[in-house]
Amino acid sequence: MKTRADWAPSVAALATAAALLPFTGKAYHIDDALFLRLARQIAAHPLRPFDFFFNWSVTPVPAWLVYLNPPLDSYYLAAVGHWAREREVWTHLAFLPFAAACAALMMMIARRLCRRPWPATLASLAAPAFFVSATSVMADVPLLTFWLAGVLATMVAAEPGREAWLWAAAAAAAAAALTKYFGLALVPLCLVYWLFKTKRASIHLLSFLCTPAAVAAWGLYSKTQCGFFHPIASGGFALGPRPPGPPSTLVAAAFLGGGALWPLALLAAARSLGRWSLIAAAAVAAAALTASAVPAAVRAEWLVLCLGGGLLIAAAAAGAAARPDAESLLLALWLFGTLVFAGLVNWTVNERALLPAFFPAALLAARGLEASPRGLRLLDRWPWVLVPTMIMSLLLARADAGQASASRDFAAGRARAFLREGRDVFFIGHWGFQYYMEREGARAFDYRRPALAPGARLCVSLDNSATFPVAKPLRAELSVLDDIRTPAFLGLELTDVPDGTAGFYDAGFGPVPFALGRDAADEFLIQAADPAFQR
Repeated sequence: MKTRADWAPSVAALATAAALLPFTGKAYHIDDALFLRLARQIAAHPLRPFDFFFNWSVTPVPAWLVYLNPPLDSYYLAAVGHWAREREVWTHLAFLPFAAACAALMMMIARRLCRRPWPATLASLAAPAFFVSATSVMADVPLLTFWLAGVLATMVAAEPGREAWLWAAAAAAAAAALTKYFGLALVPLCLVYWLFKTKRASIHLLSFLCTPAAVAAWGLYSKTQCGFFHPIASGGFALGPRPPGPPSTLVAAAFLGGGALWPLALLAAARSLGRWSLIAAAAVAAAALTASAVPAAVRAEWLVLCLGGGLLIAAAAAGAAARPDAESLLLALWLFGTLVFAGLVNWTVNERALLPAFFPAALLAARGLEASPRGLRLLDRWPWVLVPTMIMSLLLARADAGQASASRDFAAGRARAFLREGRDVFFIGHWGFQYYMEREGARAFDYRRPALAPGARLCVSLDNSATFPVAKPLRAELSVLDDIRTPAFLGLELTDVPDGTAGFYDAGFGPVPFALGRDAADEFLIQAADPAFQR
């Protein structure tokens, strides 16, 4: 007969799905549009996923140059597209199982590593980084699902007589790597843990060759299609120049603190962290205080979130030191490997790249707190910490959905009206805005062929990517018809391109993942080409 503890993974999964249900109607946002466009191509030509041109920045280019992730997420979108038909509710419902599976897998792992598994699990699920990411159809939550499955399978394989589970771990790692290339890091992580835990070799370890083999096969296929090895090209983009701003290590700390939020409660158990951990957290806060290039509007958030990130790193380090075993090694490599990638290797810091780090950080912190009476008392009061974290995550998800809806509403309203008048409609700005504008029949503005017919409309989403100014000769021929501002939900904004305050999806747009007290979720500029001008 199952005990209450046996039902814990199912309860966590159902609660996560229930919390996300109100967001299944969310408009497509950020890179959702890119994954959906690729899925459409896959549905039509399954063996030629990137064989089309796409204007995602300046001018139409081959999709191979735009889409630098492996295609597994879009293959899934193409599979569910037969019944979802790109309708937001059904597509988001198709992604709910990934978030629910993450919840169940987190609980199953936490039960193996913590005496009290609920605090670490709920802290990870309530974190804004996870909750907001789970409202998209991008590849980040599917990657985390496969990652967690690989870690759990490796833990099972480390038990006596269960080495064959390494094949399940290898299959999960291959799926992770074909979802996002960062999934390749799961292979050395699982290998190091298994060898350190078991102190023996096994023929089943050869299973992990499947992961690099799968990526290599995809890379060789991509070379026959586009002339270059796609995984290497993706790595070259990740190693490209970083956007200007504060040091990326500090930005990573701010995004770690803002992506979790709950670490600020660790101040109540500061003495349990140890002297050196506290010194490290204080050093992060001091460095944040002296950092330049932080907009005055978010300097307070910057300092608080950097402190939260520093406290989380300190708590994780203290937890690893308190219980120096194979599991602490696994979690430390998992956490700090992700931090190195997101903060030093990847082309920008964002919550999507940091997403795999929050669960091991929570586990390490919980394991450390379990080692002291003061820490246990804090764990007993954990619901009082997680409730405000969850409330903030819900508000941030609602604000993000509001910004996404602004693009959908503009396209269905003003752009559709212009098209019904028989006008040519072009747009500047991408992400979900591009998806909805193209669905109405508008075309992305081509900066290399910038001619506009007299009377055409040029619609610009200012809080968006690649919103470069048009060339001066054409700019002189444009007149502003309207400037529409969509208010931000409760003053919360996760992407603030015009003012450079917030960049949940890209720290190049702001040094903190969300900003408070903002007035506009998006601003749309409608311009008209001078009808008197003849080309």
